[in-house]
Amino acid sequence: MEGAAPIERELCRIEACHVFKVPPRTGAAGYRASEWGEQIKVVQLRVLEKGSQCMIALFDPATGGLYARCPLREGAVERATDSTRYFVLRVPIQQGKYAFLGVAFKTRDEAFDFNVALSDHQKNIEREQKLANNESLFEVEESRDFSIQEGQKIHINIGGTGRKPRAKKASNLLGATNDGAPRGGGFLAPPPSDTPSRSGALPAPRPVPKPVPEPAATPVPAAVPAA
Repeated sequence: MEGAAPIERELCRIEACHVFKVPPRTGAAGYRASEWGEQIKVVQLRVLEKGSQCMIALFDPATGGLYARCPLREGAVERATDSTRYFVLRVPIQQGKYAFLGVAFKTRDEAFDFNVALSDHQKNIEREQKLANNESLFEVEESRDFSIQEGQKIHINIGGTGRKPRAKKASNLLGATNDGAPRGGGFLAPPPSDTPSRSGALPAPRPVPKPVPEPAATPVPAAVPAA
């Protein structure tokens, strides 16, 4: 609904977070957790999102009051160079001045949840920006006028009205085209011709083999009478 106030959402909550006083950084190498002194307080950490704004809030677990707040902006959160569980928060104390507090989580899972909450807020901002860009683009497209103006002409090119190409003659396996005319390049050779040659002589006939005579029969001896 248009005009509705944004709702505050809690992206992450860590019940016990240790707070340290961070010494000033002497160079561009980053903060080292091993150089921090004793912790000054144990607080409850919450990552709160309201519209496009996000804040890291530290609460006193005994009283429930706000101990410190760190608006999430560029450079507001920096991880220690020697640990994945230690971070430095840039907390504004007055106009143009900041205090740097070190926060440490007991487990890597808590540090992971903290990182995911910050990443989710950044993704939400990018998603809102894309939606706003798409809406503005849609409004520009709607404002364009595609109607035909008075006196405007439309030229239409209709395809298929030109000269059609002649179809090529297809040949069959015997080397003849589709109109019956023979052409070279067939697969079968023509049979031998029995017609006389140009000289008028017929081809010589093949010789007939002579019959082979059968062998003479062997005479059978007459039977001898009994004595």
